[in-house]
Amino acid sequence: MNELFARVLVAYDGSTDSKKALSKAEGIAKQNDAKLIVAYVQDQSPAAPISDQHTIPHGTSMLHQTTNYTTSMPASDGSEQQQVDIVDQQADEILYEAKLKLSNAIDVDYEILSGPPAREIVKFAKDQDVDLVILGNRGLSGLKKIVMGSVSNKVTNDSHCPVLVIK
Repeated sequence: MNELFARVLVAYDGSTDSKKALSKAEGIAKQNDAKLIVAYVQDQSPAAPISDQHTIPHGTSMLHQTTNYTTSMPASDGSEQQQVDIVDQQADEILYEAKLKLSNAIDVDYEILSGPPAREIVKFAKDQDVDLVILGNRGLSGLKKIVMGSVSNKVTNDSHCPVLVIK
């Protein structure tokens, strides 16, 4: 392929900035006849509700009718399984929303990643030989930003490929 960007990854969580990033990613994918990968990251940090005890296999595809979607850790009781089901449903809904926003004219894959968002985005981009990462700029404020830094900052600093941050 002679395109500048053959594989474009966009991080999508349904936020205003990620919606802008999705739109920009779609345009870039069309211009470059590129594969677009829409990724949702389930945060596994201690502050993340519900999903902090379960992981989803890295790179699980989210095409609703064509995918086997399973958690990698079986729940030991009904309440844990219910939590996993809620997290799975939230991820499905967010990626389905992204799917509805995109044109059928481009090649798109949908992925769920699990873990600290910046780390997972960078790792997935490298593992999948992505040429461009696009994500929204969600400004963290106060102590959280001082302690953790922003996802967009970390991805920009750690990525092997160009990163486009959308405001």
